[in-house]
Amino acid sequence: QERIFAWLKQRAAASLNCLHAGFLQRLIRDGERQLGDDHVLQSLARHIDTLPERVGSKQDGSFVAAKADQVLPPNGKSLQIDVNGQQFVWRYTYSDDDKINLNNVFAYEEMVVPTDTTVTLTIRAQDVAHSWWIPKLGGKFDAIPGSTNYTWFKIHKPGVYTGQCAELCGRNHANMTARVRALPAAEFEAWYAGQKADIIAADKAAAATRRQQEADAADLAASAGGQPAAAPAASADPTLAAGLVLFTKGNATGALACSTCHTLKAAGSNANVGPSLDAALKADPASAIRTSIVNPSKEIAAGFGDGIMPKNYAKTLTAKDLDALVKFVYASTHGR
Repeated sequence: QERIFAWLKQRAAASLNCLHAGFLQRLIRDGERQLGDDHVLQSLARHIDTLPERVGSKQDGSFVAAKADQVLPPNGKSLQIDVNGQQFVWRYTYSDDDKINLNNVFAYEEMVVPTDTTVTLTIRAQDVAHSWWIPKLGGKFDAIPGSTNYTWFKIHKPGVYTGQCAELCGRNHANMTARVRALPAAEFEAWYAGQKADIIAADKAAAATRRQQEADAADLAASAGGQPAAAPAASADPTLAAGLVLFTKGNATGALACSTCHTLKAAGSNANVGPSLDAALKADPASAIRTSIVNPSKEIAAGFGDGIMPKNYAKTLTAKDLDALVKFVYASTHGR
């Protein structure tokens, strides 16, 4: 009896989860009622009674975190980071002054933050339910598709804080780790500037590559006596113009640009992550194109697997956006 409850005492002392401690507390008290006023059980019950206070005392003041009822930090000022859970990795997008998140600084797995700065997180998921959990920076916060959760923290001392997705999210759930690295402000600013410079350089390189591809295609068409495919008359139709922007740039609410994954001559895109839309959609009606956007799993193109295309366009595109995108893609693939 003493050995059993001594073992429970050791487990309770090692636990930082007060829910687990509460379960052990009830177990032990039930044991007391059944086995009498054993001094070992009384001692263990007192030990677990004070566990939350003693766990709290181990927080050395190196950070502060949101309480359960605090959505925003006390003074309302913060570094805003969007946390997006997806099988099986965390993506962190740093907000800036514009509403176009495609050119924002981002990172996977490791979030880098400055010390002595309040960091506000908006937490979402793009596929299945996940749970953001860095134990030393507060409690667990669910990441649910179609919903947004919030929390914040401020770290005073440089260091690395590790965590794990706390919601079973699939076969590689155990690999979905998270890490927050706190740097002095000057080091963070240097890191951020370096990331931003890399994005700008990559955008310029991609634009140069696209111009070269377009020039090569024009040369090839000219040498064959033909003409390169022309984009729909977007300038004459504002809906087509809006569809072109959505196709090539996405939007500020999370819809990724289609051109990052698909070839479409009319849009000047030449990506091959997904199928070429010129070939795949040339015989499809507009209704089928709409379905392929909002429900990409319904029909998978030959040679491609399910899950490559994001499944959140029905939520990240407004009805007006979706109409514009469908009209542009249909016109582009049917020579309209």
